[in-house]
Amino acid sequence: MTLIYVALGFSRKKIRNLTIIENLTITTIGWLLGMPFGYWFLSKYVTTFNTSQIIYYPYITHTSIILASIIVIAASLSTIVMIGKRLKQLDMISSTKGVE
Repeated sequence: MTLIYVALGFSRKKIRNLTIIENLTITTIGWLLGMPFGYWFLSKYVTTFNTSQIIYYPYITHTSIILASIIVIAASLSTIVMIGKRLKQLDMISSTKGVE
């Protein structure tokens, strides 16, 4: 028989699933918005260094996009792992008590 702690109607599994879904949703939205915004920012940034003799253009390769995506995915997965470890240590009973 396993003992399932429930705090405010949520089990550990439900809390873990909610945090995973929230983290992946925010990561996906951030990645989708960050790619075009990053290109826009790069184009504005490099044009500040243009002179009458040298003109700079933004240059992004497929490799840089893949590398940036891997870094974002790794950060998201490490956050999920860290939250999972914290949830294992969470005392669901004492979390419902007030601060004294």
